[in-house]
Amino acid sequence: MKIRIINTVVTATVSCVSLLLVMMSLGAQAQSVSTQSIKGRVPTASGNILIQGPGGLVIEDNVAVSLSATPAQFSVSPDTTDLILSDSDGDLGLTAEVDSAAGTLIWTSHQTPLTAEQVARAFGAEFAGRTLTVRASAPVTVSSRDGDPRSGTQTLHSATYTLHVPELPLPVTALLVGGAEFPVTSGFPTQGFVGGTFQVRLGDTVANNALYTWSTQSDWVSVDSQGRVSFMATPSSTHKTVVIKAIDKVGGGESIYTFTVNEWFIHQGSVAGTASQADSACAAQSGGNYAVPSWTRLSAGPGSARAGDGPLWNAWGSLSAYGAGWHDYSYWARETQGGNRYDVYLASGNVGNNPPASLWFITCSQSL
Repeated sequence: MKIRIINTVVTATVSCVSLLLVMMSLGAQAQSVSTQSIKGRVPTASGNILIQGPGGLVIEDNVAVSLSATPAQFSVSPDTTDLILSDSDGDLGLTAEVDSAAGTLIWTSHQTPLTAEQVARAFGAEFAGRTLTVRASAPVTVSSRDGDPRSGTQTLHSATYTLHVPELPLPVTALLVGGAEFPVTSGFPTQGFVGGTFQVRLGDTVANNALYTWSTQSDWVSVDSQGRVSFMATPSSTHKTVVIKAIDKVGGGESIYTFTVNEWFIHQGSVAGTASQADSACAAQSGGNYAVPSWTRLSAGPGSARAGDGPLWNAWGSLSAYGAGWHDYSYWARETQGGNRYDVYLASGNVGNNPPASLWFITCSQSL
């Protein structure tokens, strides 16, 4: 009888253990299912990345580049304005980041890729007057605020941009002075006076001058929009060199003309005087060491030709053409001969020799 009771207890015990194991197994399975993540799709971007030029400005299609800039100064822009972000799972809070540092630009000229050496050189060194194209690619990472996965990276491209390289700036070819034309190698002007004016010519016609922006840093000189240079005041010995700049309004190329004035002239207006009065008037001038000039500083002699590196009349022509109180008449010179005193007729450059008591106009000069 006792044996039967023991068997019943054992059987019941085994049954309870089996039931407990089954329940534990089902609980573990349920827990495993509840903790698994549901994988979705990565957020993506479409559209074009952008290219930035020197200074970080985004470039546009069909525009001109600066001759002095280089292709190497262009890069992938971090700007994401043209990108369209999406997430097929509807995840929110989408943002994009362009890896500009890992971006690449492909430059071509007539469908031929530029070499590394060409990319490093200024546009004007090889491609003046030509058209180039450029296209970029870069990794773009798109992220979402929630969802799984929350980010994905893909390679996007830019549009293909056409960029125009301007022609090289026109060189300074001539100086137009009082009806004469001097080459730039003449060094004109080495002498000056208030009211003196001349025109710098670019290329083969002064009509080209309007295509440039003109400037100078010298405060005693002005230059207008047509390249006309005017002397407005007496320069000092430390500011006698002038740089005239002409910058191409389209391409930014720069042409430069530099000159140095070493001698400065003033006059006494309509006041005429004897030779001794001329000497006294010049000696009394303040602001320098003025004196009546040698006739060789006023003219190269009767019948001499105009010359950019010549004396006052030969370089500037008839002084009365500039106004500012000059006259087409004779001015005293320093030298004497046989009791007479030299004078120079500044309308033609002729040299005279007259009694010192004659009344001629007075000019004074000094070295700078």
